Amino acid sequence: MAASSAKYAAAAGSAEIPALDRLVHLGTVTVDQQGSGFKGNKYTVHSEGQLLFNLKEDGHAFTFLNHGKTRGFHMDGVDNNGRHIFVLRRPGVLMSDKVELHMGGKVVSIVRKEPTLMTPVFNINNAHDVPTLRLKGEVTDYDFQLQTMDKTNIGSINKKFRGILQEMFTYTDSYVIRFPTDLDVRFKLAVIAACVLIDYRYHER
Repeated sequence: MAASSAKYAAAAGSAEIPALDRLVHLGTVTVDQQGSGFKGNKYTVHSEGQLLFNLKEDGHAFTFLNHGKTRGFHMDGVDNNGRHIFVLRRPGVLMSDKVELHMGGKVVSIVRKEPTLMTPVFNINNAHDVPTLRLKGEVTDYDFQLQTMDKTNIGSINKKFRGILQEMFTYTDSYVIRFPTDLDVRFKLAVIAACVLIDYRYHER
């Protein structure tokens, strides 16, 4: 996957987008969430003290109050220079749940929640909606294993537990994402998109 990652980074002009260029070479990022319940969620993606992207939910109070964690959203992934790098779109949840990752006006990945009885599973699909990676959770919804489609573990998403009171009464969450350094940068962004979807589904208040 290293060749495809480098090829895409070059095509995207990552030399002119430092945040995307850094992500190409990273194996761990942290996603911090802040939400108000009225103004929507905000996320920062960073690594070792360096900000990569900011994401902010685009919506209004009526949507937040009436649809809660099932609401659709539009988020722009913006670097610290204000440059728009990618877009996350979640349609309103009916029978299934998904998030689309857009770059350069095109869908490059789709994250889909799979129907399961107990533990949650998300498929991370390519631009043609073909499953490429998967995330398998646990009953607690705090830890997810990033896997290939043959169920080999290659990374994880782990929610930091901050104590019962903070978990119950605050609107902030933090996640650590680990993935192979040579994973295609589009799928690194897709794993970040999956983390956002996990936050909405299981930890939205």
